[in-house]
Amino acid sequence: MMMTFNSEDVFVLSASCKTTKGANRSILVDYSRRDIHVISNQYFDLIQTLDRKKVNSILQLIDDESKGYFQEFLSYLLDNEFGFITQNIDLFPAISNNINDELIILKDCIIEIDTETFDESNFINTIKQIDQLKCDDLMIKFLSDINKEFVTTILTIINKFDIFCVELHCASSNNIIEKEWQDLIERFAPLSKIFIYASEKTEKTDYTIYRENHAALLIGNIYYIETPLNSNNCGIISQDSLSLNDPNLHNLLKKSNGCLYKKLTIDKLGNIKNCLYIEESFGNTKNNSLASVVNNKEFQKKWFINKDEINTCKDCEFRYNCTDCRAFLTNPNDEKSKPLKCGYNPYTNVWENWSENPLKNL
Repeated sequence: MMMTFNSEDVFVLSASCKTTKGANRSILVDYSRRDIHVISNQYFDLIQTLDRKKVNSILQLIDDESKGYFQEFLSYLLDNEFGFITQNIDLFPAISNNINDELIILKDCIIEIDTETFDESNFINTIKQIDQLKCDDLMIKFLSDINKEFVTTILTIINKFDIFCVELHCASSNNIIEKEWQDLIERFAPLSKIFIYASEKTEKTDYTIYRENHAALLIGNIYYIETPLNSNNCGIISQDSLSLNDPNLHNLLKKSNGCLYKKLTIDKLGNIKNCLYIEESFGNTKNNSLASVVNNKEFQKKWFINKDEINTCKDCEFRYNCTDCRAFLTNPNDEKSKPLKCGYNPYTNVWENWSENPLKNL
């Protein structure tokens, strides 16, 4: 049955839906339901033409033979609540796609720690500088054997500052039992995730607090991972790694890098880098301030290598839902080469997932 439209009927694509055009097909992502829907490139073009326009004015541009397909696709959009019809477009102003993060100097930081080279006073100074840069997210990578006392020392230092979220990644945890990890999660509010590598099996355990007359409260997760903590776990791009949570990320990835944007890493020797697995260094924590490095235009260059500039990625329909990797490239001599560990071919639309992904089944 053909739909009829009032002369003032306007189609509006939902603000929670985003579309991306690839080499030979497109996707519509419904972020409210975390769903991906594959559509043809022709229907992608139609959505761009139709969005926030009067339906009848678009119908007049379509030949009689194609009107049925138009109506069928519009019904598909409306039935799945990807959009709606209104006669008063002023009630639904378009949401800006601009990302207002100019005041955020640094989004996240990764620090490697080896007990043999650890310098506590230098670590305290480093955390102080990270706090001054208003960085909320901190990942600590323990490369050597640790015990609860040492981890407590690290977390006590961090806890004196305003860092919002802390993750621990441990090469092993033979000296710390799960109950002790739970005690640390409960004691230190920023600590929410602990990853323990070289474990006997891959599994996730939730640490939930139960108190009388209160709802159960999940305060942290412990991930046990069979693979070792090394570069093999970094840069893997698979179906499981696609982000479907936040439509703002779609906008952010149009202008910036999915992995390195406003990120800073510090290796076990104190070398300051964009990524732990990129050789280029921008000084050392012992003689360089983090602020001077973060504000260095050369350091920031990789922040803005976006998917529309990367070979192959620029033709991929998943590019605005995808992370990135500039450390492991198909062509190491080309900084805009496709990530080596990406399992997708946008020209055949075939996924070949990387089995090395340690978090695939968690």
